[in-house]
Amino acid sequence: MADAASVGRAHEAGEDGGRIAPLDRWVFAVAGVVLAVLMALFPRYGFHRDELYFLDSARHLQTSYVDQPALARVSLSLFGVSAAGLRLWAALAAAGTVVVVGLTAREFGGTRRAQLLAAIATGTMPVLLGSGHVANTTSYEVLAWAAIALVVVRIGRTGDTRWWLAAGALVGLGSEFNHLAAIFGTVLLAAALLGPPDRS
Repeated sequence: MADAASVGRAHEAGEDGGRIAPLDRWVFAVAGVVLAVLMALFPRYGFHRDELYFLDSARHLQTSYVDQPALARVSLSLFGVSAAGLRLWAALAAAGTVVVVGLTAREFGGTRRAQLLAAIATGTMPVLLGSGHVANTTSYEVLAWAAIALVVVRIGRTGDTRWWLAAGALVGLGSEFNHLAAIFGTVLLAAALLGPPDRS
């Protein structure tokens, strides 16, 4: 009987036999730094006009909202009317994006150093820091697109088509924040139907 270590190595190899490096734990450190920096800067300025809209929407929750008033409602319940409390979710999304990109580099066969460099490059992107600096839909959209890309890359590496279910779920979740995620999903569907990869 194969021991647990052998099973783990076989799982990491994937169905196509291509081995990938272990996940670099420093990726999480980079994500933590991004979160800490954003949280430290939040109290330095007041509410953005969009944030006032989210707060008001959170007080009058209804179906068919295309934004994220539910997160604003949670923020109100936990922190009251607090800019830092409202922006926490955007900061967490930015930190999550850093981790997801590190995982994507790993799926591409990147070494631990490559994973760390990908995380650092992502964590210092102006679009990531800017969108994570206020409560808006962009930070969640960026995270959704990165997560969808991660799943697609994993499908390409392993050939495990069961991951398409996860991709579909991420497209649906991302579309709750911004309909652009559905465009990504449509393009992926077209690519899968019209141009299946040659794995020979």
